[in-house]
Amino acid sequence: MGALVEIYLAKSKADKKYLDSALVYSNLSLQKAIEIEYQTRILSCYQQQYLIHKEKGDSKNTIKYLEKFISLNDSLYGQNARSKIEGIAIKQRDEITDAQLQLKDAEVAQQKIYSYAALSGIALITLLLFFVFKITGIKKNQRKLLSTKSNAVRSCSLISFRRKWRKS
Repeated sequence: MGALVEIYLAKSKADKKYLDSALVYSNLSLQKAIEIEYQTRILSCYQQQYLIHKEKGDSKNTIKYLEKFISLNDSLYGQNARSKIEGIAIKQRDEITDAQLQLKDAEVAQQKIYSYAALSGIALITLLLFFVFKITGIKKNQRKLLSTKSNAVRSCSLISFRRKWRKS
């Protein structure tokens, strides 16, 4: 119906008798658009109503439909702009949040690396100390054994020396 209204509006510029037909079709189109809540079509119908009443010289209805058109246009496209701005703001906030999370993840990973390095260092030092004490213990046992053998050899030598000395 919107196309019919446009045709009658175009014809009305040449002949004013088409304005009534344009108004009838515009009213029908507006009613259907309101029934199905088709906002952009309602906006278009308000614009058509404005143009028709302006051509007819009906200033009261011209102003009425102009105000409705402006109000709905602001509502639709102003809201659309706000939605886009809010969408951009949300996207930026999400990007910032993602960046902060990545930074925290990197910090946690770095702390884990430091922790593993510290634990590895402690384990290595513990292992070295274990081997040092083990080697020290083995050397101590070897000294004791050597000392014991040395004492035994001395005892044997002393006994042997005493025997030889007594025989002589």
